[in-house]
Amino acid sequence: MISPTADNVVEIPPTHWRAEALAAHQRGEWLEWLFGVDAAAGHDDSAALEVIALYRSETSTRMVRTRVTPSAPLESLADVCPSARWYERELAEMFGVTVVGGDPRRLLLHWLPDDVAATLRRTFPLGKRQTSTWPGAAGARRSKVPGVHPDWQEK
Repeated sequence: MISPTADNVVEIPPTHWRAEALAAHQRGEWLEWLFGVDAAAGHDDSAALEVIALYRSETSTRMVRTRVTPSAPLESLADVCPSARWYERELAEMFGVTVVGGDPRRLLLHWLPDDVAATLRRTFPLGKRQTSTWPGAAGARRSKVPGVHPDWQEK
């Protein structure tokens, strides 16, 4: 597997997203993976999301990154790279990215109401986290960890 290095990571504005995909297609590269990363440091719904595409050829891998806000649209790549259909639906559903020209149907959480979106954003409230203690919290462990030297375990 060929890993991206600093030499083949490209930062582009969202307005060049589609043009970059067309150029990659003309160079004979294919879309390997498309995913999002919540770049928000706090609890800000308008904070930027990083959308990353990995393009691969027989000899190289290129990473293309752009930053979008959930309200700012990103053009669909589905007609250029058919594999982008799944990833774009996932971006829309899990991160709240608006993909113009993409498939609007839910992909993974189709049983949830339409107003529940962006479940992988840091701003999405996790009900279980709010009502129960974290299992790794101090004093939550009831048994000793197997395979750890007895002198290293908490008393």
